[in-house]
Amino acid sequence: MSLKELVHSGPEADTARIVLYGLGGIGKSTWASKAEKPIFLDIEGGLGGIDAESIPLNESDYMGFIDTLKLIYEEKHDYKTLVIDSIDWLERIIHRHVCKTKSVDNIAELEWGKGYVAALNFIEQIISKLDKIREAKKMDVILIAHAAILQVENPGEKSYNRWGIQLHYKSAAKLFQWSDACLFATWDVYTTQEAGKFGATRNLAHGGDRVLRSVDQPTHLAKNRLGLPDPLKMDYEEFSRHLNQFKKRERVHA
Repeated sequence: MSLKELVHSGPEADTARIVLYGLGGIGKSTWASKAEKPIFLDIEGGLGGIDAESIPLNESDYMGFIDTLKLIYEEKHDYKTLVIDSIDWLERIIHRHVCKTKSVDNIAELEWGKGYVAALNFIEQIISKLDKIREAKKMDVILIAHAAILQVENPGEKSYNRWGIQLHYKSAAKLFQWSDACLFATWDVYTTQEAGKFGATRNLAHGGDRVLRSVDQPTHLAKNRLGLPDPLKMDYEEFSRHLNQFKKRERVHA
């Protein structure tokens, strides 16, 4: 094999890897249901009245989840988007699996963080299987997660809080690294000042539209390799236009 055969001429952008996290009830699952021919792996059991095809996995164990990925990979179907709802609930399944294999009641009982290292190995196995599905079935992958306020330890500076993915930090870092875009679903909040008695003022918060934050900031975790604007209205059709433009541009460049 020659060097020319090994070198790729351009990026591969047939499919996208999206992590979407945000506050509960903001509409993450509804947003993902607007994707092209989605199939949900419903781990939370919370799709409710959302009109989408799904596979209920709220009572599944880890091997049941892996077997479902195997079916999606092996069987013929016309789904174009795989949605896992949600990855923080999937992490619970993984932690239970680790506890079972290590014969402990709580993953934190394993010393030196060995339980979380074992869980990370299972996350990596899932990522590998998702990549095989993307390649074989040409499916986009959307991983839904809840948001949590996390403390950031900044060397040489004071620590501060910001929004991040509600996962153990090792798992969150791996999925963030793997993703093409990590989007924070939130409200476009603005503030005004109101005059009070004796010259005092107070700040009032006002809610605006739901938006997706695609650029990493001290206030929130985000990532964007897809050329998305920031902020982006939380509307899947608008997101899809940007995504398709990116895919088309990368194919031309390749």
